[in-house]
Amino acid sequence: LDFANKYTVVGLARGVTSALVALSIAVGLLIAMTIAGVEQL
Repeated sequence: LDFANKYTVVGLARGVTSALVALSIAVGLLIAMTIAGVEQL
């Protein structure tokens, strides 16, 4: 049971980390596109 809990925690941690990385990339792209759009005006 303890091992299962540790495995679940690791899985959740990896999932959260992946989500945060994806969110950071999305925000970075959004900011980059916004800056590029402003420079075009």
